[in-house]
Amino acid sequence: MSVTFTVGVPPAVTALAQQRELGARKAVFWRRATRALILWPLTLVVMAVAITIGLLGWHLPALVLVAALLVGIGLWRYSGTPECVVVYEHGLVCCLGRQRRSVRWDEAHYSWRGAADMAILPQEDALEETGLADAPDLTGTDGRIMLRQVSGMDRLQQLVDAELQLRAFDRGRAQLEAGEQADYPPLAITAAGIFANTGKGTVNARWAALHSYGHVGGVVVINAFFKDAAKGRIAKEWFRGLVADATAAHRVIAATNPNQGTPQAEEAADLVADDIMAEAAEVQQRSRQRHRWAVLQGAAFAAVVLGGAAISTIHLPEHGLGYSAVCGGHPASRAASYNPGNGPHPIDFEGGSGGFAGVSDNAGVLDGEYGQWIPANAADVQLVACVTGVKTDTTIGNCDYEGGTDVPLKNEQYTLTVYAAQTGTQVLAPKEIDGDPSTCPESIETDNGSGPSSFHAELTLSDVESAVQAVVND
Repeated sequence: MSVTFTVGVPPAVTALAQQRELGARKAVFWRRATRALILWPLTLVVMAVAITIGLLGWHLPALVLVAALLVGIGLWRYSGTPECVVVYEHGLVCCLGRQRRSVRWDEAHYSWRGAADMAILPQEDALEETGLADAPDLTGTDGRIMLRQVSGMDRLQQLVDAELQLRAFDRGRAQLEAGEQADYPPLAITAAGIFANTGKGTVNARWAALHSYGHVGGVVVINAFFKDAAKGRIAKEWFRGLVADATAAHRVIAATNPNQGTPQAEEAADLVADDIMAEAAEVQQRSRQRHRWAVLQGAAFAAVVLGGAAISTIHLPEHGLGYSAVCGGHPASRAASYNPGNGPHPIDFEGGSGGFAGVSDNAGVLDGEYGQWIPANAADVQLVACVTGVKTDTTIGNCDYEGGTDVPLKNEQYTLTVYAAQTGTQVLAPKEIDGDPSTCPESIETDNGSGPSSFHAELTLSDVESAVQAVVND
């Protein structure tokens, strides 16, 4: 299965714009079915998992998981079916995969503005020229072009209105001057008043009955006077709904209503231009706010991902003085420097399997006679002795206890390697040491007379001291 990456405007869109002579490109609006905010819960879950497995010591899988998250976001953003709306000097092109629709501004008959979408209906004689005929996902009722789910929808609507509303106003005024009605579906404006198709029939209100009117986005609201048995003549809402070219419709109503000082045509047209300019200023302000919000989100996202990746590489101390990572070849900058010839060098012991005698459970330092080997604190450690053990099935003795309980003692083969803590450099080659056959536990717990099935031999203090004393005392 091939993956299509969309970084810029698809070539087919540019070709259609050239064919339709739409002029210079002004803006691109990408369509995304999934909001970017959905990435936050996914990112937080992935980073939590990555940090957890990283702190458990699986650093590479943790980093691979972080990388997979970033690759997945890249694929979500730049691969798949290209979806965009491109605005040009003389029109626009809407693209959804192989489906494309276009319209020139001089071909547009009506336009409608919703809260998060927009529709443009080309003139009837231009429908065949507005793009591919088989574009069902982009085509609505009666052939209108549907613009949905694009980022920055308010700016797209403002750019379209800047081109279409003055044209729509001039069209309506021309219809009225010709003795016809000015159509802004579902409204029709006449010299006598306003007609509205509510879907359940047509209602009308004469100019004398109108109280006030205005528009918010693509919605026109008209209030009219009604007779009330108790209060007499009152004003209440007569119509509210989505209206074609709402800005132009509002100003045509104001320019036609004889009861409110009907403005001249040029003055009314200036009011339409003022509406468009005011909206452009609001859109620009909202765009700046969105930009700041996007920058903050991007910074927060980067901090979460980079911080999570960094935490995933931390080597937590497992026991002792916290230098177990040195055994994996990782230097410890907090350790003291190791300089041969200036011994003794304080040493920390890490690792082990069954354990070894003479080493404190949590301190990781010898309890033997060489007190100068013991670091006063973790920052004094110069050397790290790393001990690993492999249990065998070879029996090397018995551990005898009162009551006749004998427990076999099996060998454990240990490997001891010494590193310079600060640099992670190996300073003593691995030494193999067998567990001592005299290291039976002093006591055991029995269950109905039965004790443990076996023990494994530990290292003795003398074995450990003999193995490391040369490098520690150097």
